[in-house]
Amino acid sequence: AVLGGVSTLLVLLALQPVLSVLGLPVDTAHLVHVASLGLLVLAFLIAVALLYRFGPLLENVRQRAVLPGSLLATLIWLSASWGLSFYIDRIASFGATYGSLGAVAGVMLWLYTAASAVLLGAELNARIEAFHRGN
Repeated sequence: AVLGGVSTLLVLLALQPVLSVLGLPVDTAHLVHVASLGLLVLAFLIAVALLYRFGPLLENVRQRAVLPGSLLATLIWLSASWGLSFYIDRIASFGATYGSLGAVAGVMLWLYTAASAVLLGAELNARIEAFHRGN
């Protein structure tokens, strides 16, 4: 999982320089960049679905039972990432507050929001599963 995340980040970071070296038109480079972000979102959705399917030690977990929480976690992750990016870019001044550790504080805040999104999706799946079992 860590290797997949690191390789995805490396592809996203190296994509723009590689496309500029290849000399592709700006529209094609933009389309490739948007497609790579779409693949990143799809990879997050699949990773969270696999986590929800195989993470808990349950006997009979249906595939449809993990989909609502996975979709919710992905939507919360996307919106929280966008909101945090907006906050850091326009409102907060992490550099003035934390100095050279501002980037570390920003990444830790983003990891906290991402973990919260995954936990909220798991809670939704647990509530739906409890409802179907009659608890």
